[in-house]
Amino acid sequence: PKNIKAYIQRGFALKTIGRNKQALQCFEKVISLDSKNIKAYMQKGLLEKNIGKKKEALQCFEMVISLNPKNIKAYMQRGFALRNIGKKKEALQCFEKVISLDSKNIEAYIQKGIILEEFEKNKEAIECCNKVLNLNANSAWVYKAKGHLLQKIGKNKEAIECYNKAIELKPNNSWTYNNKASALQKIGKKVEAIQNYDKALNIGPTNDRFSYAKGHVLYDMKKYEEAIACFDQSI
Repeated sequence: PKNIKAYIQRGFALKTIGRNKQALQCFEKVISLDSKNIKAYMQKGLLEKNIGKKKEALQCFEMVISLNPKNIKAYMQRGFALRNIGKKKEALQCFEKVISLDSKNIEAYIQKGIILEEFEKNKEAIECCNKVLNLNANSAWVYKAKGHLLQKIGKNKEAIECYNKAIELKPNNSWTYNNKASALQKIGKKVEAIQNYDKALNIGPTNDRFSYAKGHVLYDMKKYEEAIACFDQSI
């Protein structure tokens, strides 16, 4: 039988119920019947990515791009695949290509920012955060990420503003309070830092890092008994 549409739909159905190897066989069959079938290459790549065949997945996404040089999904997946095998510069180029094709692609800006931070290009990563926030002003995660980047370049007051915005949007994220506490500590606001560590611990009481960080502030404040209690919690 050479009903390509049926093979593709069968592949999707098998993938939906978690029978990935059989789904993969369906898409491979489609490719054997139609060597330029973009949908089959794309699904084959995604399945191979899911089962850990990183290089094979990359080859599929590259094939899609060769067939359609403006396929945004393929560039995104190629970027993920390259990053997964440690080729960050090439991955960055993929996400930049997506942005050149779609200047409002939020995920591409996020992924570009992540790689730029890994390259210690924090100011450029902040620019990516700004692009995302211009497109979606309600992303608590991006405000938190921007705050973290601002801290890395020593702009703690601006970082605190970002954390406040992130908390306004998502008040139950313990890491945002932890990061805000760290920034407050760095500008000498130790009491407020303790208050924010306490909020972080109320949300995530089992996080040893919060207790340890709070202990350091208490130690600096010469509240040694309270500091010891915090260090005990983090041991």
